[in-house]
Amino acid sequence: MGNSMKDEAAKQGANVILTSADLSVARQQGQVTDFISKRVNAIVLCPADSKAIGTSIAEAHAAGIPVFTADIAAISGGDSVICHVATDNHAGDAKPDKP
Repeated sequence: MGNSMKDEAAKQGANVILTSADLSVARQQGQVTDFISKRVNAIVLCPADSKAIGTSIAEAHAAGIPVFTADIAAISGGDSVICHVATDNHAGDAKPDKP
């Protein structure tokens, strides 16, 4: 997903910064704080924890930075996500029938 975003952004003259939280909420919160300080145009987030990331999303929103989520929805009452993109992991894992 990240590489596709980078490729499409390059066509539009934009830059994408890819990071990984390695499923660490604290690391992801720090990354969002860093993005806010860099004044990025938008954040696309695959939440490490659907509830705990809500305060970071609210901080980005307060800073005027739209946040989009992918795969895992943010479900905290205080967050403000512009859009959520879900994938069908079960269909993605489907194995073709053997001949």
